[in-house]
Amino acid sequence: MSRLPLLCACVLCCAVLSGCAHRGANPALWSLPPTAEGARLAASVAPSDVPLLMWHSVRLSVPCRRLDETFNGALRLEPGNSSLRAVGMGGFGLKAFDLKVTPDSAETHYLNPGLGRMRGMSERIAFCLRRIWLTCRPGAGESFRAADGTAYLYGREGDVLLEHGFRDGWLVSTKAAGPSESWEITYDGYLPERGVPSSITFTDGRGNYTLWIRLVSQWQEHR
Repeated sequence: MSRLPLLCACVLCCAVLSGCAHRGANPALWSLPPTAEGARLAASVAPSDVPLLMWHSVRLSVPCRRLDETFNGALRLEPGNSSLRAVGMGGFGLKAFDLKVTPDSAETHYLNPGLGRMRGMSERIAFCLRRIWLTCRPGAGESFRAADGTAYLYGREGDVLLEHGFRDGWLVSTKAAGPSESWEITYDGYLPERGVPSSITFTDGRGNYTLWIRLVSQWQEHR
């Protein structure tokens, strides 16, 4: 069996056995008024109106299991970030998973047999993909604050509190905390001609794992 299913099993185990509470949040920040500047920043990261195709190199680190591995992934993001299709590839071109994910559902087209024996694995993968690309995005009506060269938008998605950080007009971070989830995304290395980051880091505070996602290539699909 490929080592990739073993890695995913360890991720799932860590997610089940650990937890993280929302610490240090000031509730007053989510009551600040929205501003025109905040609306402009939110509009700067509005979804594309054409399909986007991406190829990524992904590094997975699970400190609680002393694991640090890399694999590749192909992703198709539909217009308006309405859904995505993601295929993960392990060593020697072995397919690990093929999922279609929407903001509130996931459809498994393929799951490596080793992964299929692990309850909830498709949901865990879909959770990461959904949070990075589909949901918890900045909104025009969110609370706004600027401090130390960083502009912040404070929003909510259900019972999850969100803090989006912008520097020089670029989205550089999203932090989230709620009763059942706690995670952080950082964006770096923006490509001005494309308006997208060349690297994304997703850290799951409950699962105790980190994904480093490096954009290898991206192109638009014109219909």
